[in-house]
Order: sequence, then structure tokens, then C-alpha cells
Amino acid sequence: AAVRAAARLGIEADRLEVTFFSDVTDAERGEAIMLFLRIVVLLDELCDAREAEARLWLRAPSPALDAVPLDLMSSREGLGRVLSHLIAVHQERARAEQATCHARPVAAKRGRSP
Repeated sequence: AAVRAAARLGIEADRLEVTFFSDVTDAERGEAIMLFLRIVVLLDELCDAREAEARLWLRAPSPALDAVPLDLMSSREGLGRVLSHLIAVHQERARAEQATCHARPVAAKRGRSP
């Protein structure tokens, strides 16, 4: 699953090998793969399944992370930083959508125009 997800995002196999297979225990490898897959799922949601947008985000410097996300993802610690950032962005968007939803009149929530 991780290899297929990486391929969709244009991440080279050798980059995955560094993160998932270089001198780590099976438990650490499993943890890194799970972090990576969670990142892929959140990116998919945040980019509305637009792979090109996700690819660009991974390769562009992120002021919030003070690094290029894909570069950070070469270590388990970096995977954790990227995942934490994406979780925070996802939660912020969910709060904003919820606030917008609550601000609309009840009739609009039911699909009727006001």
C-alpha cells in the first residue's frame, strides 16, 4: 500500500527505502509506514483528491514546517512533524466549516434557499 501511495505522489522508491528500511526494527518500520499512510490519506482529503496539488505541496518549502515536507519525510521524526501539521490543518478546516455551517439559516441547512 505504501509503495502504491508513494508512486501516486511521485515519490521515488529509494526515498521510501531510506525511511522504511534503513537499519530499523520491524516495529519502527511498521510505525513509519503507518505515519506515511496517514499523511497520504490526509493529503488526499485536504487536496480534494487532486494528486498534482498534493505532489506540489510535498515538494514546496512549507513556512509552517520550516522545511520541504518531502525532505522531512526521510525520517520517522520528520514523518511525525508532517503528520502533526496536516492534522492541525485538517482540524482547522473542520472547525471553519462547522462555524460556516452553524452561521447559515436553518432553511439553508436543509437544502432550501433562504
